Amino acid sequence: MNIQITPALKGFKYAVTTENVVSFSFEYFAICTGGRQLYGTVKGNTPTYNEWTEVPLGEPVMHIGISDLQIQKPEDTTGIISLRDNDPHHIAYPIAFQKIISQLGYENIHLVDNTIIVHADKLQIRPEQLLSGLSWNKYENATSNRYEWTFIEGNTKYGLIIPRTGLSPEFSVIIPFRNSIPLLHKAVKSVLKQTWQSFEIILINDHSDDADLSLLNKILAYPGIKLIDNISNVGQSVSMNIGLQHASGKYIFQLDADDWITEDALEVVFQFNEQQEFSAIYGNPYIVMDENIVVKDGDVVSNPVDFFSYGGIQAPRIYKTTALKAAGGWAVDDPYTGRYYEDRLMLSKIAEKHPVGFLNKQIYYVSVHGKSLSRIRPLETASAKLSILVNEANKRKMYVQKQLSPYNILKAALLPRPVTATTKSWSVIIPFSRSKQHLQLALQSWQEAIAKSETPTEVICVNDHPEENLDELLHIFPFLRIFNTGGNKGPAYTRNLGISSSQHDLLFFSDEDHIVPPDVLAQHDTLHCQDSQRIVVGNVWGRRVAYNLHPDLEPNVKHTILRTLWYRQEFEQAATAIAGGKDYMLLNSTENIFASCFDYSFSDQWKREWGEIYCKHDFELKDFHHSWIQCATGNMSISRENIIKIGCFNESLSSMEDWEFGIRAQKAGYSIMAAPYAEPFHIIHPKNPNQRSMDNHHATQYIKSVHPGVIEALEGSVYLKNIVPLAFPNSAPTAAPPVTKAALAPQNIYALTFDDGPHEYSTHVLLDRLQALSLKGTFFVLGARSLRNSALLQRILQEGHELGIHNWHHRALDQYSYGEMLRDILKSREVLQQLTGTAIHLFRPPYGRISSQLVNALRENQIFTAGWNTNAMDWAKGVTAHQIITNVAVGGMCNKVLLFHDGTGEPDSQYKALQWLQQAAQNGPLQSVTLSEYFQMNGLQELLSGLKFI
Repeated sequence: MNIQITPALKGFKYAVTTENVVSFSFEYFAICTGGRQLYGTVKGNTPTYNEWTEVPLGEPVMHIGISDLQIQKPEDTTGIISLRDNDPHHIAYPIAFQKIISQLGYENIHLVDNTIIVHADKLQIRPEQLLSGLSWNKYENATSNRYEWTFIEGNTKYGLIIPRTGLSPEFSVIIPFRNSIPLLHKAVKSVLKQTWQSFEIILINDHSDDADLSLLNKILAYPGIKLIDNISNVGQSVSMNIGLQHASGKYIFQLDADDWITEDALEVVFQFNEQQEFSAIYGNPYIVMDENIVVKDGDVVSNPVDFFSYGGIQAPRIYKTTALKAAGGWAVDDPYTGRYYEDRLMLSKIAEKHPVGFLNKQIYYVSVHGKSLSRIRPLETASAKLSILVNEANKRKMYVQKQLSPYNILKAALLPRPVTATTKSWSVIIPFSRSKQHLQLALQSWQEAIAKSETPTEVICVNDHPEENLDELLHIFPFLRIFNTGGNKGPAYTRNLGISSSQHDLLFFSDEDHIVPPDVLAQHDTLHCQDSQRIVVGNVWGRRVAYNLHPDLEPNVKHTILRTLWYRQEFEQAATAIAGGKDYMLLNSTENIFASCFDYSFSDQWKREWGEIYCKHDFELKDFHHSWIQCATGNMSISRENIIKIGCFNESLSSMEDWEFGIRAQKAGYSIMAAPYAEPFHIIHPKNPNQRSMDNHHATQYIKSVHPGVIEALEGSVYLKNIVPLAFPNSAPTAAPPVTKAALAPQNIYALTFDDGPHEYSTHVLLDRLQALSLKGTFFVLGARSLRNSALLQRILQEGHELGIHNWHHRALDQYSYGEMLRDILKSREVLQQLTGTAIHLFRPPYGRISSQLVNALRENQIFTAGWNTNAMDWAKGVTAHQIITNVAVGGMCNKVLLFHDGTGEPDSQYKALQWLQQAAQNGPLQSVTLSEYFQMNGLQELLSGLKFI
């Protein structure tokens, strides 16, 4: 180790621990207690061995890291401080340029290729004097002074940019990236050299797995750059929404990591927007392919839907920040969660309510190469595009005209939907077994649909619930007929009873939790008129709607819903209800119910492969040999005559009766097609996954025995590789273990815990905030850090919190032996007890990794292991308050142990989340307790949930 480094009161300190050093340099990355990120370079000569030197930064630092450490000893023949920009490759600058840099002071400037950036408060010499003897040009605007010149030796242009001080950023340039750091470097440098210097740069690392970290650190050494690390790969739209929460600029400039902009790009946009203030701007880019640059001319879009069929690349894309937030941010509700086509969708969305400007000037370079996601996976791109377009078409009562090229490139446009009408009489059959509230919503949507029908229509509700009486619904919906099974006869029996009770020619099978579009019957009617031997299915992409947020919804569903609400007023209220285990109503519409569902809906990710099938085989599923799997009785129509010929539903099956029917129908020569413009919204509700899995396993075995080879052929399908394992389990599920709870487990408490401290400055800030919010916490501290912060440990205890052990260093069990870790834990307890005079009995392992052997050994030493129920995930760099709140809400607060962190992530985001948490607790009401109090109230000694056993 050549350098020791530690935070200090107003910066950080370092000491050179290598003897006989002539000169040295390193780059640092500091996170301040307020969350601000600072980057810079330190260099020095002949340091005193092991002597501390302070680097002032003006505010307390909680984390400090260094990179690119270079040491020169007397025997070295080359110097270490060479002039270069922040590229790993050395740049040989002219001697005259080096003299200019020397006069300015290397530590005062930032080099970006051939451009020097120096802030006015670092400028010790007049620029005109600095450039004496050169022929230079000066350019001035409201944000900077800029000088340009060339040297006699060549024609290369050099520059000096002096940004004005005290500027708030006009633009927030957001650049999501995944890998490809050298391309990102070029994009960042193109922003740094802007003539308009009123900007900030927000980099969003979308879980890169081969990032060149040394080059990334050099990028971060530039001024005004914030890095956000996503803990998983979430895609373009989610990344942009995270960046939007960090943005402080009036405008968002979206820049892809493999693209770059001209030096005057921001100034051109600023001047263009001064003529008329737009809420979004797009323009003409330069297209760069194989080092050839071509100009792609675009045009003005007058109708918002025309953005979907726009022929060119819409770049650049600049948005007014307030307009983006009012629009709900970038959409993440399609089957691919916003990974594709987000540009067209956002421009169209903003154009519906605000003016959008076309910038007829090239300021943006689009790099066209084979590594982009859309070119690596063209069919997946086409699938995502089609799913988005169909959803937009259904919002607007339009349809999609599409054409797939031989290279799987989809061209499509939205066109007015032809007016259709019903020509036949209909019987709608709805089995009922669960939620009367959802059934009433479904019937309300059918009432609106029947009002549009021009032919006789009846709705038959078959009540299979043993205790629910539906007779009151007869007074609300005059078209309704109700039949009772006596209870628990199953879906096949109820539908068959509906068939035998129906009076009309065409049968429509719908579910009790499906909200149908007003023209659903007309859409199905038209398709049956085209082919009388057809089965029409409207459940295309599995569009879900959150009518209410039931506390028993699956965690991933809660997370998806909250993520769609980040920029809506309901977000904190919905999060509070979910965290407190309460039901929350989102959809309160009493009319136009189908149209009101779009804002609270999303598509099933597991069904996204269907888009590839529709692209290749159209919605008619031509030449698709597995069309039977499209049969879903939640939204399916067929003529009475045909269903009797095929045979009704198999009453021995508790699930998959519709797929088994589809197999028989396909074998009998009937066509099965999708009706994308009649797709319903499926109301989200809690499920019994274990019972459903058992029913699916039984049905799978039945289908394999009665229809041999059908499922096996499906398993070899090119398209359905992700659907098959989920739909057709090969083995019976194991019964879920019973959940054991204390007989009188309290539901009005929660325990806050904080890992990784103590930190000399950030822990004080955290304690101040907890005191202001009247919250208690348990601090799991590291022994090594505690030695340096004994007074801080006393403050933790004096203010009503408690201490636990988090090991001596932050090392996981799999990084060293069991014996060494046990020794470090016991050593930590001894030190903590000596420093505080308080007995310590709680332990939480770093990273949550532990073994049964270690748990048992700790018990013998009266140390009890503490896991967690809810992980706030607040440790990530750049994490937002909305993300932390979402994680806490999904995990829940009632009688839960909440895992937070001390001195990591974004302290301001954490504080905002804690403020919300305190309000949510008051809404409960819930009481904040220490972990020991939590264990005592629950009759527990330890908690092993959340931990990873190795």
